[in-house]
Amino acid sequence: VYVDLSTAFWRQHGGSVYGNRALTRGGGVYLNSAFGEMTGGDVMYNTAPMGGGVYIAGSYSVFTQTGGSFWINTADYGGGLYVANSALVTNSQFLNNTGVYLGNVRNSYGGGAAFASNQFTLVGCLFQDNTASLGGGISVSTGNNSSVSDSQFIGNLARLDNAGSSNGFGGAIANTGTGK
Repeated sequence: VYVDLSTAFWRQHGGSVYGNRALTRGGGVYLNSAFGEMTGGDVMYNTAPMGGGVYIAGSYSVFTQTGGSFWINTADYGGGLYVANSALVTNSQFLNNTGVYLGNVRNSYGGGAAFASNQFTLVGCLFQDNTASLGGGISVSTGNNSSVSDSQFIGNLARLDNAGSSNGFGGAIANTGTGK
């Protein structure tokens, strides 16, 4: 799914986005300067360098998700979800996502999700068994008005990358920016 227009709106209620691959961004869904809403449903087995499951960017992009799951997606940045603008995610699961794209040997950010956004809110989410070199659960590189509440981080791994760098930080959360 590719949506690119500030007046465009993508809405998914239930269903699944399964087994897709993109060569640049958004293995399953790519929202560029568009609005997106997901209620329930699964985003599974998708792959891209950025946003294995879902990629959200552009100055007008706003993403809301209630319920649903991100399972076994892979990307260098944001295995399950990559957000570069605004997001509200509630009661959702991020399970077994990986911050490695096609055997990548360099850094990976946010196995479950990567936020390079000015504002995001996570409420009642579960991040379990996700892996990346920075932020096994989530990676935050900006996020001045961001919050995580009533969420669980279980069994996430910040691993050393194969390039021998000093990564391996933030099994649950890695905040490398200005987020509070």
